[in-house]
Amino acid sequence: MDHGIALLLGLAIAGVTLVRMTALERRSQMAETELRRLSGQVRTAQEQERKNLSRELHDEVGQMLTGLRMELGGMSR
Repeated sequence: MDHGIALLLGLAIAGVTLVRMTALERRSQMAETELRRLSGQVRTAQEQERKNLSRELHDEVGQMLTGLRMELGGMSR
């Protein structure tokens, strides 16, 4: 009878362990998916920031060149 109880307890522990491992694996997969999504958002934000910075720098340089051109035009007159 003791062997039967030990066997049942062993099977119960194995069942609980299997259920727990399955739940942990599911959570791990969900976390990995979320990490991929967040990494994509960070990459998109970085690309957008680079575009904005590039546009600002381009505009500043354009304004400076226009100012210089106007000053040189005024000096030549």
